[in-house]
Amino acid sequence: SLAATLGAGDASAAGAEDFAAGNSLYGAGDYTGAREAYARCLKLAPSRTDCKTNLASVLLDLDPQHEALAETLYRQVLQAQPDHGDAAFNLALILQGRKHEDATAEAAKHYQTAVAADPDRWDAWANLANALAEDGRRGLAIRAYQRAILLIEQMQQADGGGGGAATDDADATAALALDAYLAKLYYGFGVALASTTESECAALAADAAVLLVGQDDHARLGAAVCAENAQNALRTTVDLDPSHPSAEHMLAALMAGAGGAPDASLTRGSPGYVKALFDDFSDSFDSKLARRARAILSARNSARAILGAQFSARAMLGARNSR
Repeated sequence: SLAATLGAGDASAAGAEDFAAGNSLYGAGDYTGAREAYARCLKLAPSRTDCKTNLASVLLDLDPQHEALAETLYRQVLQAQPDHGDAAFNLALILQGRKHEDATAEAAKHYQTAVAADPDRWDAWANLANALAEDGRRGLAIRAYQRAILLIEQMQQADGGGGGAATDDADATAALALDAYLAKLYYGFGVALASTTESECAALAADAAVLLVGQDDHARLGAAVCAENAQNALRTTVDLDPSHPSAEHMLAALMAGAGGAPDASLTRGSPGYVKALFDDFSDSFDSKLARRARAILSARNSARAILGAQFSARAMLGARNSR
């Protein structure tokens, strides 16, 4: 449905026709027409945050050189509506792409706004994890990685187990895209775990909100449990993406450093690893699985799905079935 999802600042119906027209044109690939429609909407109703957010996004689709104007529009939306998840996500994409320390730290803050607005938004959790890792906040990054991984695993289980359950070419493409994203997330998760100090790992293992295989074995707490979970995450990366350029090399290095291999049966091919890692917490994240269509749609439509390790399908209000 292209029905308008109006933000808190959109009390007036003024501009609704142009907003709907803009969404329709955008969906048809007519970005110039969409830009004109959103601009008309704002001329009629300058305070509408939905038209402003979508105008910013379509400007970026038309020409990346519009980035400064788009950033201004997103910031105006957030000034009027600080909890606007889509504007926060889209602004964070711009900032994270700059690869500067201050911009990355600000991007993390906006991704936190996005996940607060929509706790089931896996792409926001994924980008938050990457931003936190880049900013040196490993513990928080590990928590965000596991949340993003869990949400995608749940989507795939709800769809019948992933790529093998696809019913048409579009579903197959979306499933493959999700597997590719999942491989990158497991890699980031593994790298972050492998980088923890003994005290950091002990703190993670003691946190009931962090899911680590073996964390209840108090005789093995410390760096060992994080190293073994890092190896399992990297093994899962290779299982999902055998061509991953770094995962196999890092896995071999970790195993050599540990003087042996952990239980090789804990792979994604056997449900033991995912079950051990996620099942105890499935109820916490299970309330809105019906909204998985939004993530699938995002994966299908994002030719620029990943910039580096960044998930970059911009949010368009009213342009996704689940928004």
